[in-house]
Amino acid sequence: MDTHRNSPSRRGATRAPSIVSLGGPSYPHSHRYGLAPRIVRALGTAVPGRFDAEVGPSMRGGAPGAPMRLPSSFGGALRTHMKSLGEGPRTTDVRTIGIAYDLKADFERVARRTLGDVEMPDDAFEEYDSDATVAAIEEALGANGYRTRRLGSGRSFLARAMQEPGDLVFNIAEGYGTRSREAHVPSALEMLGVPYTHSDPLTLALTLDKAMAKRVVASAGVPTPRFVVVENVEQLHDVPLAFPLIAKPLFEGSSMGVRKHSRVVDLYDLRELCGQLLADYREPVLVEEFCSGPEFTVGILGTGASAQVIGAMEIVPRNCAVEEFVYSLEVKRNYLEEVEYHVPPRRPDELVRAVEDVALAAYRALACRDVGRVDVRLGDDGEPKFLEVNPLPGLNPVTGDLVILARANGLGYADLIGRIVEGARERQGL
Repeated sequence: MDTHRNSPSRRGATRAPSIVSLGGPSYPHSHRYGLAPRIVRALGTAVPGRFDAEVGPSMRGGAPGAPMRLPSSFGGALRTHMKSLGEGPRTTDVRTIGIAYDLKADFERVARRTLGDVEMPDDAFEEYDSDATVAAIEEALGANGYRTRRLGSGRSFLARAMQEPGDLVFNIAEGYGTRSREAHVPSALEMLGVPYTHSDPLTLALTLDKAMAKRVVASAGVPTPRFVVVENVEQLHDVPLAFPLIAKPLFEGSSMGVRKHSRVVDLYDLRELCGQLLADYREPVLVEEFCSGPEFTVGILGTGASAQVIGAMEIVPRNCAVEEFVYSLEVKRNYLEEVEYHVPPRRPDELVRAVEDVALAAYRALACRDVGRVDVRLGDDGEPKFLEVNPLPGLNPVTGDLVILARANGLGYADLIGRIVEGARERQGL
């Protein structure tokens, strides 16, 4: 059994292992529910083409296994092709901003038309945005002096991005399909040489896989609960973790698959829950030790060394004890009745700073850019632990956690959107 040990903490103590591996086959980069190809085709997402080449003896060094050498004409053709696509920012005068997004209503409509009676979880499209959110972003960008252009998603996005993407793209697109789905839009924009806001494809793909993100964060010395990745319930004969535990889909966002009953206290319930999640989401399950202390979310703006915390918010349950509280999908859908948001947290300043330090260290370790929101919770030892990061935080002007904590810290919606754009422009010299 492989284990991974965190780096020593600031106090010099050696932390317990954060990662425990359970045996089992490597999980594929599978499509969610096995239905992605049909939905993607229905939405009009382009399918990559194929590059064919015949490798003859003259293209190898002669010895078996020698590296292949491409003809010199290939380099010239590649450079010509890349030039036709555009290299780097097109202008330093940003006047028009394109908006890349995915609408929940579009996916629901296509799913009904394409998939018929195929049963899917009720939160299958939870992470996608509403038209009201896109309209609010348009208004906020207008208040900051920019013209806007909706780029949409799928083939519509690709066609518009290739023709008139704007001088900068404000990217909130979630994508669809595998754990790399959030990287689709920024990858296309990089190929086209179009600058954009938010994190790059590597960070977006990395952070969507919760286990991969936790491994990177742990390697940087940031504390995170011990966890295992479960691909089959047969792995769960014995779990080398301390109950209570929490289980969630490995690469979903917006609390998809996280319910009030996601906290379990024995092996029987864990097997039942993991079996249900594996069946519903058709992807591995992250199981980690449940942190029983208060939960916080931290908003961050900027990139690298210039990244700064704009505020922390404590999520306080109304209807259960803190040590049993799960910030679940049901809670978020009914947040006015289920929780109170304390901004700033009603905790000692030293503790709040420790929470913010963990969040900022994780944000930087994962190379997040421009904006993000980091979830942190106190463990049984009273120390803050990294849970996960959202590099595409929800920007609903009413219900978005980042928006709520920003507003409580004196940063209104238009100012928040303006700060995101300003950071992206500074980072890219626009």
